[in-house]
Amino acid sequence: MATDKSDWLAVLFEELPEGLSLSGRESEEVSSEVTTSTRAPSKVPRTSKRWVAYSYFSCINIESLKRIRSRYQVPGDVVLRIPNLDERACSHTEDVTFYESTITAGLRFPVQSFIRELLDFLSLALGQVAPNGWRVIISSMVMWRECSDGLDDITVEEFLYCFESSQIAASPGFWTFRNRDNAVKLVEGLPSSNRGWKDGYFFVCGDNWERLPEESDDYVRIRKTWGTPSSASVSLTRLTLSQVWRDCVLRAHHLTNRGPVMTTSLKRKKTDEWQSSIFPGLLLKKVSVIPTPLPVLQTPPIVQISDEKIAVVQATDDGSTICRSHGLAATRAKAAITELDFQEYANAQMKNISKLMVHSIMRKDAFEELEKAKVDLSTKDGDIKAVMEAQDGTVKEMKHLMGQIEGARAAAVSEYQSFEVFEDNNLRFFYSGFEAFRKQAMERYPDVDFSAFQPYDDTESINDDGAAGGSGDQDDAPS
Repeated sequence: MATDKSDWLAVLFEELPEGLSLSGRESEEVSSEVTTSTRAPSKVPRTSKRWVAYSYFSCINIESLKRIRSRYQVPGDVVLRIPNLDERACSHTEDVTFYESTITAGLRFPVQSFIRELLDFLSLALGQVAPNGWRVIISSMVMWRECSDGLDDITVEEFLYCFESSQIAASPGFWTFRNRDNAVKLVEGLPSSNRGWKDGYFFVCGDNWERLPEESDDYVRIRKTWGTPSSASVSLTRLTLSQVWRDCVLRAHHLTNRGPVMTTSLKRKKTDEWQSSIFPGLLLKKVSVIPTPLPVLQTPPIVQISDEKIAVVQATDDGSTICRSHGLAATRAKAAITELDFQEYANAQMKNISKLMVHSIMRKDAFEELEKAKVDLSTKDGDIKAVMEAQDGTVKEMKHLMGQIEGARAAAVSEYQSFEVFEDNNLRFFYSGFEAFRKQAMERYPDVDFSAFQPYDDTESINDDGAAGGSGDQDDAPS
């Protein structure tokens, strides 16, 4: 138990995000009220004082929360809070109590719907389940997914058909699950004792971690108050399942009870029992083996063969040697080589032939694919070449048309300038500009008489420098 006050680095309620502190929230047993103090008081529900959870302070600190969040991939939007000095695991009704052993056993965020439904059915809070209970729950969920190839999840009825809730006698308030039938054990090998976990608790705020993304708004929520299953609860009596669900349970039992490989000592024990049943009363004694010394190998003498002609013995059916009797040779060969040897040799040959045939077929298919790829590549090359040629022809034709358009435009302009209409338009524009100039000049200089300025009727009588071509009687502007 953590009793040193300096170790309590608490996350105060006013430091929590809006909507996650105790201020302004509703309690299940105390009417809601808005508090104006800087720190909201803890609301203690009506719980049993005999629960062992009241005896444990939390040993979780800031570093522990950081380690839990990083090691077990707790989402960043899930707010974890350190309990205050006056809070216990079973004394809080606004936030949910989590034990580090619960997350170590396999529970992750968001909490699966089966876990929420099971705890709600048993009227238990999430922190009331002991580590072995969480191991049973998580293992059952995994087994059901494996039995159905990932298609079905375990239901509350199936779970309570196999297990029953049981309060730990040495730790009132904490519950676990045990097998209903000792002959059908789905989860085995659980530790007989779990120590040092009751003070490793913290609070999880908010409800954004309870619902799965695919669930609707009417999902089953996590119970925040600690409770006790009623005596009339269905969880205390074995539920009845239909044949379909019983078959699913039996498949899970078969999956878990195929068992490990038999050990050597167990094999020896089974062998002794079998021999004793066949030869009753016969005592088996260990035979002491005396090691015999190995004979000393002697070098065989070297035999020199002379150049004399070796007599060849003709093979006949007479005699008792394999050189003289073909039948004896065949008989001894049949005795030495069994039918199993021939079958194994034939199977080996067939395997090699099968591999060669498969490789040949694969090689043929690969060559066919290669030829098809070459044909497709050549076809695409031809198409690309044709497209490039068509593009070049189009560019040339476009340039030719642009040249024709430029020539036609120049001819049209030259032809238009040779018409009388062009001259008339020029004169009209000139007169219009002159009148506008004279009007503005009269407004700007009212003392000057601009009526004396008149345009020439004949533009050809004006030289290039603006002087009259004939008499030179140009009026000077009055000063």
